[in-house]
Amino acid sequence: MMRCSVCVLCLCLISLSRADDVAQTKEKPADSPTSFDSTATPAERIKVADGFQVERLYSVPKALYGTWVNMAVDPQGRLVVSDESGYLYRVTVPNKGEPGEPLAERIPVELGQAQGLLCAFDSLYVVVNGNNETYANGLYRVRDTNDDDQFDSIELMRKLDGTRDHGPHAVLLTPDGKSLYVVCGNNTKLTEINRSRVPRLWDEDQLLPRIYGAGFMRGTPPPAGCIYRIDPDGKDWELVSSGMRNAFDAAVNADGELFTYDADMEWDIGTPWYRPTRVCHVVSGVDWGWRNGSAKWPEYYADTLPPVINLGPGSPTGVVFGYGARFPTKYQNALFLCDWTFGKMYAAHLVPRGATYTAELEDFITASPLPLTDVVVNPHDGAMYGPSQ
Repeated sequence: MMRCSVCVLCLCLISLSRADDVAQTKEKPADSPTSFDSTATPAERIKVADGFQVERLYSVPKALYGTWVNMAVDPQGRLVVSDESGYLYRVTVPNKGEPGEPLAERIPVELGQAQGLLCAFDSLYVVVNGNNETYANGLYRVRDTNDDDQFDSIELMRKLDGTRDHGPHAVLLTPDGKSLYVVCGNNTKLTEINRSRVPRLWDEDQLLPRIYGAGFMRGTPPPAGCIYRIDPDGKDWELVSSGMRNAFDAAVNADGELFTYDADMEWDIGTPWYRPTRVCHVVSGVDWGWRNGSAKWPEYYADTLPPVINLGPGSPTGVVFGYGARFPTKYQNALFLCDWTFGKMYAAHLVPRGATYTAELEDFITASPLPLTDVVVNPHDGAMYGPSQ
């Protein structure tokens, strides 16, 4: 059977590609200065779907490079990664069959703590979401202004008022390739917008007193988690969808439809208003109805839309479609979903249904521990890459 391979950069980098590709890669010497850290999950402990093979590419030296949590692919096929609490790095992975280890280099700009990265429009877009006195949280554009293959210019395009786990997250291309989507969690205040596809009617109109349960994020008002569409220069901001709890990432399918993997509220488990983690087909202008405590909208409300599929408890992180991967067709068309809590990556096989989709769910990768934070497909080698804390 032809086997395909997934690469994971965890404290380690893992890669998924075909087994015949993996077999060509020489094993790293045990005395290498970047040999595997004892905290990184060994590849043999990672269970993957039949026909696939996991390769652990690189165990990140935490004392030098921190904890990598976000990733993008540059036009040359190199990986751009961000330390959760530090800087940006560029990783060059050897071509298949070539000896040597991945080369990690710090990108020479004073920027990092990114939860969103994208190489587009001759730029690196960076969504900073941390706790740093040097630079504010928000969307930045980083460029190479003298064509020496090194970034040297930083532009703050928009400060975003949110931080850490529920702050600003992903940035990705729109289906037409002319604009960007920016994804923000529910502790990010609505930024100034030029237009809104969502009706700006966020009064909650509760007839019964609200029940808060544990009271996490008590007082956080709608519109909560949002997705914006912006121009490449960051001047024009349009609200596309709102009412999510804490979507970390999003992806566009071959039909140009946008999907995200939204978080649950674990303190609500067992209550009538608990909403599990779920895949949402982000139709233009939809409010997904996240409100604090018992004010959440049930999915059957006419004011909102039901999810593509409910998954249950978890912590959604990176998502990507398998387009460009050297995988069987079924998996090239799948939506891959990372769950940080349970150390799992799902493959959601979407099935058209009316104007939207349902999904058949498959456990694609599982391990303990394997807290996956992001996932990308590198079109240059057809492998899937992902960082794990």
